[in-house]
Order: sequence, then C-alpha cells, then structure tokens
Amino acid sequence: MQSTIVNFVLVAIGGAIGSTARYAVAIFFSRYGFQFPMETFIVNILGCFLLGIVSQIAVKNELLSPEIRLFMAAGFCGGFTTFSTFMLEIANLLEYHKIIIAALYIGASSVGGLLSVLAGIWLVKLWV
Repeated sequence: MQSTIVNFVLVAIGGAIGSTARYAVAIFFSRYGFQFPMETFIVNILGCFLLGIVSQIAVKNELLSPEIRLFMAAGFCGGFTTFSTFMLEIANLLEYHKIIIAALYIGASSVGGLLSVLAGIWLVKLWV
C-alpha cells in the first residue's frame, strides 16, 4: 500500500513540474505571435523526444529505477504533454509490426478527438 501511495505522489509531483514547464513554454512562445500554434507544437515535440529518451534508457540500460521512470514518464511527460504517450504507443505498435492497428489508432484518435472537441463546443454554444 505504501508503494502505491509513493507512486501516486511521484506522478503528482512530476505532473505538477511538467504542467508548469508546459505553461512556461507557452508564455515564452506566446510573445512572438506566431500564426502556427508554436507553443503546443514545441511542447509536443519536446515531450516526445524526452519520453523516447526515458523509455530507451529504462529498457536498454536499466539506469532508471522504476520510481524515476514513473516520475519522468507518467509524471513529468504526462503533465507536459499526453501527445508524447500517444506517439510512444504508436511507435511500440509499429515496432511490433502492428501497422494496421497503429493506423487505426492514429485515425480514430485524430477524428475522435476533433469530433469530441467540436461536440463540446457545440454543447456549450447550445446551452450557454
């Protein structure tokens, strides 16, 4: 039980730091007035890069303890961007040659996510 509580605390602290880092990146890039959503793009690319590093160090060399990996992957990267987890899951599917499942996941997530956002916007416009 204590281990579970420690894991939740590690994820919470990592998530708080990741969310704060995401906000800092957004503030930094918002000063430049890009037409392209640069803040989100940079966060997503950096998060994917970092999660790739963390996952490979954990798998290849076992240099990271399970607690540090949880803190970094689920906590920091999860708070920084969930896009990185999405991309790692796709990379894992491709690594195991599950190309059709990866394509379905990309398509369903993209279309489903967009439709969900539009549905949420529509509901608020309808009722507010």
